[in-house]
Amino acid sequence: MAAVRIAAVLLIAFAPLACAQQNLQSIVTLQVTDLTGAPIPGAQVDIGPECTGPVGGETDQNGEISLDQRPGPWDSTLTVTAQGFCPETRKIQVQDQRAQIFKVKMQIGGCPSKCSPTCAEVESTEVQKPAQGRIAVFVEDTAGGYVPGAQIKVDPSSPSQGPILMTDDRGRASSDLPGGIHTIVVTEPGFEKWTHRIEVPNAVGRTVEAMLRVKALCDVVLFNPSPDIRLGVPEPVFILLQPLLNLNALPSRPMKKRW
Repeated sequence: MAAVRIAAVLLIAFAPLACAQQNLQSIVTLQVTDLTGAPIPGAQVDIGPECTGPVGGETDQNGEISLDQRPGPWDSTLTVTAQGFCPETRKIQVQDQRAQIFKVKMQIGGCPSKCSPTCAEVESTEVQKPAQGRIAVFVEDTAGGYVPGAQIKVDPSSPSQGPILMTDDRGRASSDLPGGIHTIVVTEPGFEKWTHRIEVPNAVGRTVEAMLRVKALCDVVLFNPSPDIRLGVPEPVFILLQPLLNLNALPSRPMKKRW
């Protein structure tokens, strides 16, 4: 009986600890706007603990992006860059919550002093491999449905063509790419071609959402006659009237008289 009581006390004591470790991931949503509150689409957002490989991506048309982060007591570095705006860098803490929102307001202009890297690179005498950045592509239609089996080409017009990917059942595909600017081309039968240029920083993940539009049916040919078949009004047929031959006159009959 005493053993049962001790087990119950230990269970109650460790219950808060077990509950505190339930949220292994927290959905962090970034809302990026200018000083007037207007959303900034296409802003690059990178977040992660210091001196580690951060994850990130581009904000959507509403200036928002959601990323999965591991909560903890450490500080994470949040960096937001957008063309024509001063970069923003701050320290944040990812709380042990299922979801949280951070708002970032950016000022128009350039601030080169804030572009210094957070972590200094360590020189090595070993032969270093070319820096790589990981890219993830999500393909969906205008109704929000997944587009599986879509073909994704990286730099198809470049002499050094990139990989050719294929989306899975949930419309996703990913690959490692060298750091730099790349052209992403997504094609799928029945949809219009989608093309986008994206800059992939070294050792940073990028997320791209490709929305395909259904191809218009203007080019459908309803009837294509064979060139051997001539269409039009048939040629007239002329019938020659022949004279009636060998026709004798009918014999006359006497008329009856009525008295």
